[in-house]
Amino acid sequence: MTDDEMWTIIESVDWSRDRSVNRCRRFVNANYGIDIMDKLYTFILKLESQFYRKFSDASNLLEIGDDSFGDLMSDIIGHGKAFFESIDSMDKVLDFFKEKGAEESFKYVFFEFEE
Repeated sequence: MTDDEMWTIIESVDWSRDRSVNRCRRFVNANYGIDIMDKLYTFILKLESQFYRKFSDASNLLEIGDDSFGDLMSDIIGHGKAFFESIDSMDKVLDFFKEKGAEESFKYVFFEFEE
């Protein structure tokens, strides 16, 4: 599965609508099945790693722990490819955090999935 196909699935979940892990999990299961979960989870981890390398100082500036910073990274990914790619400066990370906070992690949608 290509990165673009992964992004298409992520965007179809519409995380930004209500940031609900349960709703998104049900949507993915109904529309894509549980077989895709591990692939999406791994893809999100890869994106988080890229994000962390670029903005590793953000957690200190935001005065949040690693867990909350991980939630923030995942939340940004959940808003889609264009939004993720638009976060190209520390100021944009800070602005997103001030506006939205660090919501429960988007990647939990794809982690330890149970039918």
